[in-house]
Amino acid sequence: MDALSEQVQAETHKFSKAEVHFGPAKGPDHCGDCKYFEVYRKQACKIVAGIIYSNEWCNRFIRELGKED
Repeated sequence: MDALSEQVQAETHKFSKAEVHFGPAKGPDHCGDCKYFEVYRKQACKIVAGIIYSNEWCNRFIRELGKED
């Protein structure tokens, strides 16, 4: 799926946790540093449905510019 297709899908549909292999972070990448994590809405993501904690991870992770561990 190309970037434009993902953007359109994100605007119209949120992925399930199963679709994005969601789970505990196993390395330095985690939701709290992802561009999709909604900082101003606690426990939310722009593209994944459900409660999202900052210490979790999925295969759609993209580090937000300027965020480093």
